[in-house]
Amino acid sequence: MSANLKRGCGILLIASVVLLSILALLPDADVDHDAGYTASELSIRETVDGSVTRTSYVNPDGVITDAIDMGYATVCRMQDDNGRVVEERYLDANGDPVARYGNYYGLSYEYDETSTVITYLDAESNPIKLSDGYSTIVRTQVDGRASDDFYYDLNGQQVQCSGGYYGVHREYNAEGQNISLTFLDKKGRAMCSSSGCAGVTYRCDLDGTVVGEQYFDTEGNPVRSLLGQYGESYKRNEQGYIGQITYLGADGKPTPTNAGYTILKRTYHRDGTADTDMYFDANGNPMVLSKGAVRHQTQWQGEPFA
Repeated sequence: MSANLKRGCGILLIASVVLLSILALLPDADVDHDAGYTASELSIRETVDGSVTRTSYVNPDGVITDAIDMGYATVCRMQDDNGRVVEERYLDANGDPVARYGNYYGLSYEYDETSTVITYLDAESNPIKLSDGYSTIVRTQVDGRASDDFYYDLNGQQVQCSGGYYGVHREYNAEGQNISLTFLDKKGRAMCSSSGCAGVTYRCDLDGTVVGEQYFDTEGNPVRSLLGQYGESYKRNEQGYIGQITYLGADGKPTPTNAGYTILKRTYHRDGTADTDMYFDANGNPMVLSKGAVRHQTQWQGEPFA
């Protein structure tokens, strides 16, 4: 259950394995990001009251406790008569609403035969606009897997997310691993995002963990992304966060970015927020970024949980 909770609603969070490990939330200066328990240090308590299931993290004394890397202590999920989650909300250890990722307090879901409408909610369960620029995702499924997402504003109009595209299309391999994302325009055609590429292909290890990615244009050809790289390879730490990024050229070999460095090494606070970034050349020698140099940015600009 803990692994599923770390991805949010298990039936809808197909791409989070890829995305959340890449995205390091920027820490708040007034928060101690190393104090408290992480989800892996807590136990799970689940209670059911009619159609509502409450799943809470509890400490060794059996007290409901905030998981600092999740941002909440309890998630409440309401189900319909078919057992599908129709709303979920996040609470802190005191039972008060809390904003996940500092952005939204809950999610609502509406279903039809081929798609799911996912709406982000504020503390009063009203639709809310995310910092990424949208309020709602309309997601289609193929063979039980998320296929296409399109983004909509509070008025139900299609809208670009902060990455400069209107939706994404996913492809899977025979093992069910998400191996590529294509960025879409309003009509579902491939388009270039603000990072300069039209999509990303992922390289996975035997466990299905993403260990690298490459970028392509609208014709499927290799293309440079924001930092001048054609792809990246990853090494992860014990918690599964990406601890090292090596930037790659069109030939798949390490290559300097526009800022001059080839390798980025990142450390994290206990709650998963980024602590330090260090920059190195291809031989592992430390480098100092010049003033105004572009730092690493994740390719994905879509919804935090999916």
